[in-house]
Amino acid sequence: MLNKMTVFVIALLMAALPVVADRVQIDETRKTTSNGEVSVELLAGTITVIGWDRNEVHVTGSYDDEFEEFEIDVEKGEVSIEVDIDDGDSRHRNIQRSADLTVKVPRGSEISIEAISADITIEDVTGEVDVEVISGDIECRGGMEEISIECVSGDIDIETTAALRGADIEAVSGNIEFRGALGDGARVSVESVNGSVVLRLPSNTSAKFEISTFNGSIKNDFGPQAEKSSKYLPASELNFSIGGGSARVSVEAFNGTVRLIEE
Repeated sequence: MLNKMTVFVIALLMAALPVVADRVQIDETRKTTSNGEVSVELLAGTITVIGWDRNEVHVTGSYDDEFEEFEIDVEKGEVSIEVDIDDGDSRHRNIQRSADLTVKVPRGSEISIEAISADITIEDVTGEVDVEVISGDIECRGGMEEISIECVSGDIDIETTAALRGADIEAVSGNIEFRGALGDGARVSVESVNGSVVLRLPSNTSAKFEISTFNGSIKNDFGPQAEKSSKYLPASELNFSIGGGSARVSVEAFNGTVRLIEE
């Protein structure tokens, strides 16, 4: 038989545990244009965006009951998807609130995603991609030509099937990897505070590179090697051009290795 002290301790532990809410299923479709904007806002969970050949947005998945509200709005070809949180009741603070969304969009859609803590996957879209997330891994696969990604904590993995025209990629803590071709006149900026940066580029790449690290090595398959940029610090830099130098690539890493791989 449990004594009063044991019962009291168990009660305290149970009170401290987060409560898992029931789930509500989502299956919603909205008509849109072939190249409109689709935006998704989410507190926590997962977001998967998949391009397809229909002029409509189809959202499936689930979200936590009672404490979140799913909204999908359409206005002039712009589709807004959001899962709202009701924090008005203090009794709900320990509830684990999240949503798992799969969003099918026209391939040419411009994608905008904002999340606090969510893993994000984007596949088979050709429009501009803009992602801002505090914590979570980000994976992009497809014909994107313009990419903007900001991530505080998480890995970023990008593979393009079309020649990239522009990219702005920033991570505070996490590895960054890009595989794809650079278009004529492309502008690419990559910044990492704590994590490695890997760029996998075709052998016929035409670009001018400006690469610097404070505490980490620079490895280059395309020929020229990095030099130390300070007599007293472990910093190094590498500036060079290949194939005429049409594109511009800037990489800044504070604590991590930068690697250029020829494929």
